[in-house]
Amino acid sequence: MRLRFWQLGLLVIAVCGAGLAVLEYRRASLDDTPGALLARLPQQAPIRIAIDVGALRDAGLLHLIAGSKATEEADYTSFVEQTAFDYRSDLDLICASFHTNANYFAVKGRFHWPSLQRYATNQGGQCNNGFCTMPSAQPNRRVSFYLLKQNVLALASSSSGSNAYAINPDRSRILPREQPFAPVWWSVDAEETLKNPSLPAGLQYFLSPVRNGKRLYFGLQPGGNALQLTMQASLPSTVDAATASTELASRTAYLHKQLQLAKQVPDPSDLSGVLAAGKFQSKEHQVMGEWPIEAEFLNQFLGASAK
Repeated sequence: MRLRFWQLGLLVIAVCGAGLAVLEYRRASLDDTPGALLARLPQQAPIRIAIDVGALRDAGLLHLIAGSKATEEADYTSFVEQTAFDYRSDLDLICASFHTNANYFAVKGRFHWPSLQRYATNQGGQCNNGFCTMPSAQPNRRVSFYLLKQNVLALASSSSGSNAYAINPDRSRILPREQPFAPVWWSVDAEETLKNPSLPAGLQYFLSPVRNGKRLYFGLQPGGNALQLTMQASLPSTVDAATASTELASRTAYLHKQLQLAKQVPDPSDLSGVLAAGKFQSKEHQVMGEWPIEAEFLNQFLGASAK
């Protein structure tokens, strides 16, 4: 039988509607845990981070990471006003990977998409089919973004205006997941980090026993009256791990001795005081380190002022 025109139209509408329904279902059902979002970002990044902003907010520690509201610049105030988005109340999770020529973010929170589109347009950008691109505050770079799902924004900053597409919703199904173990978590390429000239020489020397680890993992979380910094490194063998743990403990003891000779008491607000309080152990291929972090040191390190 020959389909009438209106019947053909209904068929096309039904097929398109079914396709959209499947797409929306897939978006809504996407795993938005830290490990899953990290897996969706481009891999092989020198630095990868995950910050559980919701956990920091609940613990009253968000100001230690974000700084005082009085220090915010006019650009941020304008962004909040035009997009109805404020990280203090609307942001829950940030996952990011930082590459040489591009930075990628998967941001979980509460977004008002029409306001984000208007903001991009007002900044000289454009939005088409749910994908936006706009000029960056950095020269020769552009920002691109789209909603990975209703509460997850995929965003990239690079020389290209389409790099947000590199945040792949299906990648997390086939890649092993990194599992953040603290509200503030980051991983770094061990070799690149320890060779970085911007890293203080004392810190390079102190961490050199774990230079054979492919990546170093760090976590910052509440611990007693201070924050607790944790390090994990996977070395080639159990012998390497045990040797690295012993060497880290030895260098900590040496630092203690030097402070005593100088008649100084370890100051928890100073890097030497933080390093002197370190404790280490190894288990199979893993080396673990722990350091208590006082708020004063964190404020100085981040350049932020506590409320």
